[in-house]
Amino acid sequence: MLRSMTEEEADSTRTGFLRRFSGLGSRVRSLLAGASCDTAERKQAEDKLRRTHDELEQLIQGGAAQLKAINETLQSQVVQRQRAEQALAEERNLLRGLIDNLPDRIYVRDRQCRYLNDNIAHAQFLGVSTPDSVVGKSAADFMPAAQAEQYEAVDRKIMESNQPLLNIEEVTTRSNGTRRWALTTKMPLHDARGNVVGIVGISRDITQRKETELVLAKQRSQLDALMDNIPDAIYFKDRQSRFTLINRAQADRFGLADPAQAAGKTDFDFFSKEHAQPAFDDEQELIRTGQPVVSKEEKETWPDGHETWVSTTKEPLRDQAGKIIGTFGISRDITAHKKSEDELKFAYAELESNRGKLIEALDNLKKSHEQLKAAQLQLIQAEKLQSVGRLAAGVAHEVKNPLAIIMLGLDYLASELGSKDATTLQVINDTQKALKRADSIVHGLLDFAVPRELDLHDGQINEVVDQSLQLLKHQLEMGHIVVVRELKNDLPMLHLDRVKTQQVFINLFLNAIQAMPNGGTLTIRTYTKHLDPNEARRDAGDRSAEHFRDGEMVVVAEVDDTGTGIPAEALAKVFDPFFTTKPAGQGTGLGLTVTQKIVELHGGSISVCNRPEGGVRITLIFRVRE
Repeated sequence: MLRSMTEEEADSTRTGFLRRFSGLGSRVRSLLAGASCDTAERKQAEDKLRRTHDELEQLIQGGAAQLKAINETLQSQVVQRQRAEQALAEERNLLRGLIDNLPDRIYVRDRQCRYLNDNIAHAQFLGVSTPDSVVGKSAADFMPAAQAEQYEAVDRKIMESNQPLLNIEEVTTRSNGTRRWALTTKMPLHDARGNVVGIVGISRDITQRKETELVLAKQRSQLDALMDNIPDAIYFKDRQSRFTLINRAQADRFGLADPAQAAGKTDFDFFSKEHAQPAFDDEQELIRTGQPVVSKEEKETWPDGHETWVSTTKEPLRDQAGKIIGTFGISRDITAHKKSEDELKFAYAELESNRGKLIEALDNLKKSHEQLKAAQLQLIQAEKLQSVGRLAAGVAHEVKNPLAIIMLGLDYLASELGSKDATTLQVINDTQKALKRADSIVHGLLDFAVPRELDLHDGQINEVVDQSLQLLKHQLEMGHIVVVRELKNDLPMLHLDRVKTQQVFINLFLNAIQAMPNGGTLTIRTYTKHLDPNEARRDAGDRSAEHFRDGEMVVVAEVDDTGTGIPAEALAKVFDPFFTTKPAGQGTGLGLTVTQKIVELHGGSISVCNRPEGGVRITLIFRVRE
């Protein structure tokens, strides 16, 4: 069996065969040329020709075998080359598939910074669908010119220096304005002779990592700001109760210039054993059980003998697996508070020792208070009497007309007694209205002018409000009034005359209903507050109520309506007797006057103002029962 030849051996054999064949041809031509010689010579020539023919036959037979071997070798080599080319194509497809499926962006550029090749990830990053759409273009075709020039400058530097650029962070602004971060490596691309013909780059998107780093950096900055500026001491310790981190406040307490100087130290390095040992025991118990220490008051004793107090909270410090790896805590200095507490205890002890004197003084104060209230009632009565003169003209005007109508009606009835026509019925109706009005005026004058002692008992203002609303339920429904209750629970008790206080709220609710003829919202609000200096201050000549004290707790009741409000020029007159903003015949002008007197007899105050959103707000302030 013939050995397979290489391509070089086949070429050599083929060349030798042709040379030998060419030599035999020359000999045949020589013999044929001498064919014209004599017979003997021709005989010799024929013998030579026969031998040459035999040699040629042998040569042809041997050459045929050699050519067959050469042909088989060439066919084998063709098959091998086809297989190699197929394997190479498969490897190329595999490599291409691998490159196109990698999430990293891979690209090749020539010396003019034009793209020669890239993968799908890179093409999609540039905003196109296929890598072929990128080939032949430059970075400026896909991103702002300034950024493209920056990238190309880096690529030219790599090609000129023939040095790679490894793991650099790049930020790219895409055509839609979004920013993406990438970790990039670029290497020079060489041809077969070693010349630099371009660059090969691979970029991995690290935008999420960078955004996380930025968030963490911001959080770290915020934590550092908190740690550096919060006045409370914050500290972290390992399982052996050694400090791993403290804030500026704790460093200042320890007398350290830098918080890092506390690392590796313990409480025993800063406090006396009297405090350090219990603190260490608490922390070890916390590590063992996982139970936090919350708002524990601790006395800290220092090496120089001075003492401080802190309110301390400590929690277990855990790793991501939930294992306790140490503790962390926060301590607030309460030394001043403890000193104040001790002083308060001492003062309380002194107060207790003088309790008898205090009780006697309180009794005297109550007597003086009763005397003052009696004097105030007398003063109010005197003021009422002074008001009678001013009221006389109003009373005459208001009462005279109804009485005249009554008299005319009676005269008419007397003259037409027995008549049943409509006119007579109308007169009777007018007379009834006039009587009611006169009755209302008389009662208002009595309530205002006649002094009456208050029947005071402990009571809740919310109960009085609810009862007053219940009495006016029909008027509220007929007037299409929506009632909103904003009544605070657990209000302190007040010293009230329940009947007169109910009269106050009924007057206020009726005024609100009449101010909203087309319906609206009536809001009643109660709450407690401490008066500020402006609210507690009274005018020097004001005798309308007892003085309130700065910081005194009071109960406030507010009545809001959504009516038309009160003209600004009329606000200062609403408590004057017989002053009213209602149409003639709908009010006596005594309702708010009587209401004010009742509130003042309770030691409270009343004020009226227009609400910015519309309507009126009436504010009542009552002193809390001591």
